[in-house]
Amino acid sequence: MKNILVILRTDYTAKHEIPLLLYLRDQHGFNPIVYSLSLGKNIKPLLDKHNIENYYYDQSINIRNPWMRKLISSGGISGRFLSRIKERKEAKKILEQFNPLVIITPAGTQALSRAIIRQANAKGIPSITLQRVHAGPMDLWYKWLKRQQRLADNKILSKRESFAVFLTHIRENIISFLEKIVDKLFNLSYKQSVCLGDGEESKFAVIGEGFKDLFIQEGIEEDNKIVVVGHLEHDMFYPQGQLVKEPLRTQMRNQLGISPTQKMVLFNVPPGHLQRINLYDYNTLILKTLAQVLEAEGNKFRIILKYHPRPGKEKEFDPVLLENPLFRVDKENDTLDLLHAADYYVSYESTVNLCAIALDVPMLTFNLARVGQQDLNENIMGGPHVRYDWELKEMLNAFFYDEVMEKFYAQQRARARLRWMKCDGKVKERIAQLIESFAKSWKG
Repeated sequence: MKNILVILRTDYTAKHEIPLLLYLRDQHGFNPIVYSLSLGKNIKPLLDKHNIENYYYDQSINIRNPWMRKLISSGGISGRFLSRIKERKEAKKILEQFNPLVIITPAGTQALSRAIIRQANAKGIPSITLQRVHAGPMDLWYKWLKRQQRLADNKILSKRESFAVFLTHIRENIISFLEKIVDKLFNLSYKQSVCLGDGEESKFAVIGEGFKDLFIQEGIEEDNKIVVVGHLEHDMFYPQGQLVKEPLRTQMRNQLGISPTQKMVLFNVPPGHLQRINLYDYNTLILKTLAQVLEAEGNKFRIILKYHPRPGKEKEFDPVLLENPLFRVDKENDTLDLLHAADYYVSYESTVNLCAIALDVPMLTFNLARVGQQDLNENIMGGPHVRYDWELKEMLNAFFYDEVMEKFYAQQRARARLRWMKCDGKVKERIAQLIESFAKSWKG
């Protein structure tokens, strides 16, 4: 039985990737070996539930020396340098232990994931880099840094924010240089790319044709490295190639106490701090404006507030503001389960936004703080965007009450599902076919 090393990034994304692991094991006879990164330390109970036995946790952060542990956890340049050495050693140990046919990893900048792929490149092991839900070029750290520098140059950011971007840019260049030194020590090639695999077989698996064209246009990746497979989360929405919301939609609405005549608005609240910008004041402004726009309708609307699952203590809304019966904070249910029940969805740029389009939920995006990936999402055109606080109330009124706008964006969402996604329930099959092609030339 051939081993497949699957790197899982977070607890949240893991439950959407487990169906792929089961499919590869039960339908194709592969042996999935799950390696969890530091953000996914609670994945094991989820895997045990599905009898997935081969699970390993990132050991590169287990450091006995207290001084060394403190230095690495500080996040400084010297600490980052030492942690890169630990990650290279851990990556080498993983590949020698499992000798996988292929590695499946999420796109992103997690350091250990990059280290594993670089070790795999040296050993000739192919990899499949899965695009994250909204991960266009703007999602890459070095692309975001260039974007922030552009904002600073155009004086859109304050002097303090511009200086922070300048310092971050210097630090990242130093760390990038040190990474090259570390890779030289381990005889590894250095490559800063969205598709981390160097070999001809290694592929970047994107969500839709639009993303493929965008990556080629931006010069991020070459045509022959990109394959369109769709996204695993969307597979769950289209089990037989058709959108299915029931019975989950009715179950969630009953649980939330929302009647069939009421309209549910899901506000996906981001962390209080995002990309060095304090969003708390913006979030409060949005909440107050939502109340002004919808209170006139009496009992017709209910707004469900779902805080971002990112770990850490985030400043929550003023309790007095939440006494309004229009609002309800949900800390129990999965965001995508709530999205099934929603009639409207409002959020900043988020990994959930493409899911809203896939589920055909009317969506409005806030970009008052000018963070995120507004140019990518505007290209997809899943819904209107709010960039300035002075237009917030007017845009919310149009979003909830303008039938012409509603029809226009319903058409745009339908076009987006064709161009930017593959909503046919066959994502697992396409990934499996790609792995089968690797198996034919495997020499392990």
